[in-house]
Amino acid sequence: PAFQLKRWIALEVLGALAICIGILFATQVSIWTWVTALARIVSLEGEPSWVRSGVFIAAGALFVLAGSLRLARSLTTISLRRRNSRLFDSLYIERVLAAGPRVVVIGGGSRLPNLLRGLKNMTSNITAVVTVADDGGSSGRLRSELGILPPGDIRNCLVALADSEDVMQRLMDYRFSSNGQLDGHSFGNILIAALAGIGGDFSDGVVMAGELLAIRGQVIPSTAVDVTLTARTATGQNLVGESTIGAAKDPLRSLALEPPGAAAHPGAKKAIEEADLIILGPEACSPALFPTFW
Repeated sequence: PAFQLKRWIALEVLGALAICIGILFATQVSIWTWVTALARIVSLEGEPSWVRSGVFIAAGALFVLAGSLRLARSLTTISLRRRNSRLFDSLYIERVLAAGPRVVVIGGGSRLPNLLRGLKNMTSNITAVVTVADDGGSSGRLRSELGILPPGDIRNCLVALADSEDVMQRLMDYRFSSNGQLDGHSFGNILIAALAGIGGDFSDGVVMAGELLAIRGQVIPSTAVDVTLTARTATGQNLVGESTIGAAKDPLRSLALEPPGAAAHPGAKKAIEEADLIILGPEACSPALFPTFW
């Protein structure tokens, strides 16, 4: 159901039926009585048998050819777009999941990818809007050295939505272990940083990474602005940076983004406006998201 292939199969069946009728006329084999009346209406009664047979055989061959070509074209197009998936899996993704609801998931951290892994089996119209305030680990180092948005959470979401081979997904999660500058860096983070350099923009690099992984849906940073998460504790201490805030032992009184009022990514805003369903989380949503959209 919903594969949009039945129409071409039906066209082939119609063509085969027309060929059969033409052969009956050519061989002058008698047709069942209850079919005769209908056959006289749709056939060229009164014309020579060679004319009638030629018309029906030609029409049937045309229908079969048209149906076969369109069916082959549909299957080839789907196979080329989903080279790493089996044919019927590709059909299911392209025809059924592509007709699913438009879902936007806003969040970050380690739990968002788990949600995306489940959602991609229900619809391929998924937009993951990912926070970009991370300043720790490999992401924080690439952010400070290259001046790009932190790629870590975005990488995790790309892998979660991927339909690529398992080795490619493991490659994206691979972390270097050395005594040099590569120690602790994720290959996927470096790849996204490289693609951002090639594309000239971080968002373009994310799109290119999504194409490499053949993801279902899209992953978009919440903002293209280099933002920093700040907080104030109950004791009056000011904290700067997501990693610092996450390690704080005192209760937090307030959270904010710097610079304030950072503009949302245009693609994220468009996805939210067109969404059938918007999911915040699943972990507690950081207020760092809200100034971006509302």
